[in-house]
Amino acid sequence: LDVASSGLNTYGCGVVVASDGLIATNATLLTNAQWVMVTTASGRREPATVVAVDPTSDVGLLSVDTALPVARFVDWSEVQPGAGAVMMAVSSVTATAVWSDQTIASAGDPVRSGPGAGMASVVANGSTSAKPDGAVLMEPDGAVIGILDKLGVASAAGGTVFLPGRFVVQVAQELVADGGKIQHGWLGIKGADPSSKQPRGALVTGVDTAGAAGNRL
Repeated sequence: LDVASSGLNTYGCGVVVASDGLIATNATLLTNAQWVMVTTASGRREPATVVAVDPTSDVGLLSVDTALPVARFVDWSEVQPGAGAVMMAVSSVTATAVWSDQTIASAGDPVRSGPGAGMASVVANGSTSAKPDGAVLMEPDGAVIGILDKLGVASAAGGTVFLPGRFVVQVAQELVADGGKIQHGWLGIKGADPSSKQPRGALVTGVDTAGAAGNRL
């Protein structure tokens, strides 16, 4: 993706989430975009239209007029810590694809802070500490695990935060269905895994009085 904003060009990746040319990327990449040019895997270039931007989840949507093959997405609940992965990004200098080896650090932990705070994430550690816009985390066979949450901070120390691919697809579908808007559910609680001596399920460790759970107390 070649995004022009305020006289500057920014480069990033996107993932096709619907066959009618719908592409998902970071919302931060599309902020104040004046125009966007898409280069497909085959090298074809064509203009894209910004469909919607959801700062809360850091998911942005683009649309092109050409039908494109939809990416394969991995169920994040099946991703195991320690598994190998690769990150595809676009160099901000050469505007060409850059690949780096990654190792899954965690899957399912909530994002600690940033636009996607509280949402499930996949965290990876790799050979580069750079966080290019719209970077895509994939399994070695090309199946998409997630897209970069550039401003997201992992619950544990270190690691690059990715929003699970299937979550991104769900957000994209809701944005399209609801005219570019989405309502995120919010309980307003903090939780933790129970110990072996406690019943199975989530252990509530705190309640936000301003949240839905707090209003029921």
